[in-house]
Amino acid sequence: MEVTAHLVFAYEIQSVDKVAQVQDPIARMHAGLVADSQKLGATMASEQPQAGHQAAVTACLETHASFRYLRAAAEASGMQLTGVRVLGLKFSAELQKQADREQQLSAGLCAELAEKTQRRELRELELEDERKQREEEAELERMRAEVRAEVEAEAHGVQLVAVQRRIELERAEGEAKRRVEEQEDQRVLHFLRALKTEGVEMTQFMCAAGGLRVAAPALARTSLLQEEEAKTTNLAR
Repeated sequence: MEVTAHLVFAYEIQSVDKVAQVQDPIARMHAGLVADSQKLGATMASEQPQAGHQAAVTACLETHASFRYLRAAAEASGMQLTGVRVLGLKFSAELQKQADREQQLSAGLCAELAEKTQRRELRELELEDERKQREEEAELERMRAEVRAEVEAEAHGVQLVAVQRRIELERAEGEAKRRVEEQEDQRVLHFLRALKTEGVEMTQFMCAAGGLRVAAPALARTSLLQEEEAKTTNLAR
């Protein structure tokens, strides 16, 4: 498995005298870079770098600690490594295929996870909607019960009022009827007394069909007339 990296190194001169003493400082630094590359290659081969992990590979290459021999050669030549930048990475065909498979697998897992998440969210929305519907139905039923109770209370009140009015009306009708009957009884009593004053035989009058028809209703209602009738009967005897 091969990984080709395009790197840019930045360095600065620390000692002009050391640079002048070294015959070819760039060649020395190149030799250090080759040694570091061999070590990095062995490390990556043992760890089996994956094409999908470009960020990890880039971070490793841009760390100064990854280029120990290069830094040592630069310091020996009077220079200091100040930066490493990765311009690009190129993986072998085998690594690329592996990366493609992993990408497809990752995409499939992401799609499956998104689908499950969507189903779960839809189910949660359905449950929430059902809960709200139950609450609304319960509230509606409560309002209906309150309305029924109010209507029943009003109907009961109306019935009580109607009963009270009917009782009052019956009482008034009974009172009016009683007064009429009392007046009628007084009239009959006055009539009988007038007959007695005129010397009419009350027994014969009461035995007559017309007299009994006139006096009987009043006698049935008025104790006074009943007593008067008894007195008249005794006198006749």
